[in-house]
Amino acid sequence: GAIGFAAAMKIAEKSRNSEAKRLAKLRDELAEFLREEFGAALKINSCAKNKLPNVLNVSLENLDGERAVFALDLAGVEVSTGSACAANSGRRSHVLTAIGLNAEMADGSLRVSLGSATTAEEIARAKPIFAGVLREQLKFGSQSSQNLRGGKVS
Repeated sequence: GAIGFAAAMKIAEKSRNSEAKRLAKLRDELAEFLREEFGAALKINSCAKNKLPNVLNVSLENLDGERAVFALDLAGVEVSTGSACAANSGRRSHVLTAIGLNAEMADGSLRVSLGSATTAEEIARAKPIFAGVLREQLKFGSQSSQNLRGGKVS
């Protein structure tokens, strides 16, 4: 038991750095694609240096993050909205507001989590899905912007 666990830990430690680099490369590739697609409307919600290699959190102006999560899921891409700290709380992420995002940008955030099974091919397949679905979702606007304009929110 303990000897096997120790051996597994040594193997995991050896592969941890290479796996972190692989995931960071995939994360950065997707981030760059989204930057190119959406320009200044896209905000990357992380520090340039101190960020997890497997997480990309972005916000888009005028996007309803929850609606986008459902639309992406229907298209075969699984993401979440907000921050992990606020997952399933039904409330705006206090983490995203603490880093200075206004209500609309916090509500328009998407979190992409990559794992050991994530491949470069999956990221390549996901890119056009992201672009198409998010462009379509931007046509609807965000609940925050609808509230500000007095629009009806369903």
